[in-house]
Amino acid sequence: VLSALLPTAAVALSIDDFYLTREQRRQLAESVHPLLATRGVPGTHDISLALDTLAQLGRTSTEVAVPRFDKSRDDRFPSQHWSRVSAPVSVVVLEGWCLGVTAQDDALLEKPVNDLERIDDSAGKWRHYANQQLRGDYQQLWDKVDIWVMLRAPGFSAVYDWRLEQERKLAALMSGAHGSPQAGNRLMDEGAVARFIQFYQRLTVHALKELPPQVHFLYELNNERRIVAGSCPRGISH
Repeated sequence: VLSALLPTAAVALSIDDFYLTREQRRQLAESVHPLLATRGVPGTHDISLALDTLAQLGRTSTEVAVPRFDKSRDDRFPSQHWSRVSAPVSVVVLEGWCLGVTAQDDALLEKPVNDLERIDDSAGKWRHYANQQLRGDYQQLWDKVDIWVMLRAPGFSAVYDWRLEQERKLAALMSGAHGSPQAGNRLMDEGAVARFIQFYQRLTVHALKELPPQVHFLYELNNERRIVAGSCPRGISH
């Protein structure tokens, strides 16, 4: 969510911080599909919490608790460790994967895009569930956005390297803070990362194709994440 009219107090949020807790995803995995235990796809976020947080940031003249997610533990931080923000704020920057993505035509879901879908979701129930979620509460969240900015990856092939780099930086950060990696952390090695990104492949490819014409500001990235081109597909209304 970006409001360029009153550039005073601002706060940055990530949609990742609104992931369902590990226990909530476990319950979802039992009731809908086992793949929903893994965070990422639509249906694994607490959209109600995101909408409520945005509403509080915009109207409440008090302190607002902003959720934070601990990827090293694959779980949301306890509420006492959430960020505290003085509201109201004028600008909210919401970033993260899958923002603005629309549902695919159901016919496109029939053919698996990788081994994860082919083997672990052979009946298509997981991907149909995620697709249906995009038609629901996620659209309410997208409707809150005033200005869309897209950093467009050069292709899905870059995702593995970028995600592995992120995981290694997180491991180094944890080692520096604690002297050695802590027991019970959920950091991933190369094989785990290769499997993990398959959860994201379908909608990443869909977004790279469909989102660029819809955004206000589009920045093309190369494999080193440097901006190599920029444009304004939608422009800004004054």
